[in-house]
Amino acid sequence: MIQIFLHTTDGLTLQTIDEAITVAELAEALGVDDAAGWLEDADEPLASTTVAATAVGENGHLHLTRCRRIEVTINYAGKTKTHEFAPGSTLGRVRRWAVGENGFDLPQKERPKHELGLCGSGIIADRNEHIGTLATDCELCVDLAPKDRFQG
Repeated sequence: MIQIFLHTTDGLTLQTIDEAITVAELAEALGVDDAAGWLEDADEPLASTTVAATAVGENGHLHLTRCRRIEVTINYAGKTKTHEFAPGSTLGRVRRWAVGENGFDLPQKERPKHELGLCGSGIIADRNEHIGTLATDCELCVDLAPKDRFQG
């Protein structure tokens, strides 16, 4: 038996599972038909293999979802950019893309001063949160803004 952090659209749970179970069998057991599994910040879904062979490891993170890609809309200074990420991507990864040269290309000294928040929330989002857990219908909207514009 192994304990893993399992991320689904229902949230995050700590699950004790049999190491010999496959990702597909785990999805079926949880009632998430046609789901695939992603390791944290991985771009490709896991092959149909045992959870033990996926490198999840004890207390590792596995994201399980039907979405193969999450379309993330990022708003910044009146502009909008959209980019697709794997469901196991963290908001930290989305943030790095958004402030980087492929996103809004903020000057290096300005990048640490900006954070992401879920659209309209006004609150800084946790960089460790998986976007697949936050997405609705395989889409997610976030705001990029200076830290001082967010509450708490």
